[in-house]
Amino acid sequence: MTLSHTTTVRPALPAVLLVPLLATAPAADAASGIIARIGVDAGGEELQAVQFTDGERDGIAAGAGVHLVVGGRLAVGDSGLESDLTVGYKFDSVDADNGEIAFSRVTLDALQFLRLGERFRVGGGLTYELSPTVDVEGPNGFGGRIDDSTEADGAFGYVVAADYLVGRSVELGLRATFIEYDFERASSIDGDSVGGYLTYRF
Repeated sequence: MTLSHTTTVRPALPAVLLVPLLATAPAADAASGIIARIGVDAGGEELQAVQFTDGERDGIAAGAGVHLVVGGRLAVGDSGLESDLTVGYKFDSVDADNGEIAFSRVTLDALQFLRLGERFRVGGGLTYELSPTVDVEGPNGFGGRIDDSTEADGAFGYVVAADYLVGRSVELGLRATFIEYDFERASSIDGDSVGGYLTYRF
């Protein structure tokens, strides 16, 4: 598929720029609470590629995308154990004047952390991704257009993560996800990814 190359848009937000703002917000007094998180991941097998009219090539990968998350955290007394239960939306896209390709999914995470000292946590757990969907819209090269949507089965995966407290309610972290997708037209697509995230606890 060939797209007019005016802009290539990957919806991303430099989370690190939010740290000064969030660090000055009112902090929660306890370790338990509501959390909001934004992350950016990279990696995985290429799902769809496009060729732009200027000859440049781009695409989307199965593990890449921006990850927006909300949920809750439960601290188990003074044990240092903390459970994060969240729901999120992860997406990536390449946009142009005459078309778009995108990959999106809903995520459910159940992660268990152990706090080591006052600022550092390590942990891991399970993720389940619902409705992983690739959308393709654009010219087909024969004078017509493609408007196609392909959905994979829901997929279980594993997560390992570590984060560091930079304010009373702000954390910066790293995360690795190990997951595979089974599409009708292709099975065992590697969706493994690594990325960074910022968490704010209310």
